[in-house]
Amino acid sequence: MHTAFSHFFLHKCAENVRISILIEAFMAIVVRKRKNGQNSYMVRYEPAGQQAVTRTFHLRSQAEAFEREIKRAKGLDTLEQLTGSAQKVTVSEAIKVYRADALPHLANGGQARHAQLVRIEEEFGRKYVTALKVSELTEWCGKLSRLDLSVQTIHHHLNAFSALVEFSRRSLGVHLPENPLRLVTRPKLAKPRDRRLRGSELEWLTKAAKLSPHPDLACIITVAIETSMRLGELLAMRWPLVDLQRRIVHLPTSKNGESRTVALSSVAVAALDGLPRRIDGRVWGWVADDSFENAWRRCKGRAVRIYEEAVPEERREPDFLSDLRFHDLRREATSRLFEKGLGIMEVASMTGHKTLSMLRVYTKMDAERLAAKLG
Repeated sequence: MHTAFSHFFLHKCAENVRISILIEAFMAIVVRKRKNGQNSYMVRYEPAGQQAVTRTFHLRSQAEAFEREIKRAKGLDTLEQLTGSAQKVTVSEAIKVYRADALPHLANGGQARHAQLVRIEEEFGRKYVTALKVSELTEWCGKLSRLDLSVQTIHHHLNAFSALVEFSRRSLGVHLPENPLRLVTRPKLAKPRDRRLRGSELEWLTKAAKLSPHPDLACIITVAIETSMRLGELLAMRWPLVDLQRRIVHLPTSKNGESRTVALSSVAVAALDGLPRRIDGRVWGWVADDSFENAWRRCKGRAVRIYEEAVPEERREPDFLSDLRFHDLRREATSRLFEKGLGIMEVASMTGHKTLSMLRVYTKMDAERLAAKLG
C-alpha cells in the first residue's frame, strides 16, 4: 500500500517515530539529531497516489501542531491548502502582495517599512514562507547587528518580517503552525535615550541648514522643535491641512493610527509662513524618511565643520553633535513643552502619546531650570 519509505518508518524505534494512519494515507513524525546536538522533527504525509509532503521543525510542539492541521484539513476537505500552491509562496511574492494590499493602510503609507522589506527580500526573497527557519532568522538578526544597526532598528526589521508572515497566513492561505519570528531571541533593548540639544548645537545646526541646498531644512528643524511631531508626520504635512491664521496643523494619520491636531507656536508659524508653496501641496521637498535622513546627516557634518573652523579647539564643547539624531528633537520639543508650563494632557495632545509611561520616555527636564523654579 505504501512506498519503501513507509516500510522504513515502520521499523524505526518507537521513541523516534510516531505514526498516524489516516484513510488511504500515511503520516509520521521523525526525530533527527542535528550536528549541533539538538533534535529536529520532520512530519511526512503520504496521501495514496499523490506526492508526499514533508516539513521539518525545530520544536516537537510545532511538528505536532502541523500534524493536527493536516488531520483537521483532511476532515474539512481543505488539505489542498496545506499541500498546494499556497504553501509555495516565496517571501518575494508575499512582499509584492503585502506592499500593494497592506502598506497603504499603515501610517504614512508604510514609508518606514519599505527599507525593512528591501533588506528582508535581499536575504530571504527566494525562500518559501513555509520554509523559514528560526536558526536562519537568528543568524540574520546577528548579521543586522554587524551592519551597525541600532538594536531598536533590528527590532523594527523583525517586527516588519513578523507582520509579513502574519499577512501571508491570514491573506495568502499560507499554513504555519506558528510564526517563526516569534521564536527568535531578540537583542536586548538598551535604556531609552535621553539625548537633548546641548550648548550651542542648535545655533550651529541652524547655520548649517541655511547653507544647505534644501531651502526648507532649517524650517523643518524649527518646526520639529516647536511641535514635537515625528519625522513621518512632518513629511506628510500638506498645505491644505495647515491653518496659519488659527495656528494649527491637522494630521489625518499618525503612528498610533489616530488623527490629531497640533498647535503651532508663533515661532513655528513664522518659519512656515516664510516657505514657498509647492505645486503638489506638500509642505516639504522630501517624501521618504531615508531621503531626509541623508540631508540631516550632511547638515550635521556641515555644522561640525563650520563650528570647528570658527571656534578654537580649547573652547569647543565636548562631543559636539556627536550622537544627535533627528528623532532626539522630539524629546527636546516634549521637554520644552513641559518647561513652558503645559500640563500632561496638553503635552500629550501635542505629542500624540497615549500613555504617561511613553510620554516620560520623551521627557528629560532641565535640572537647572527646575532648581530656578524651586527658588
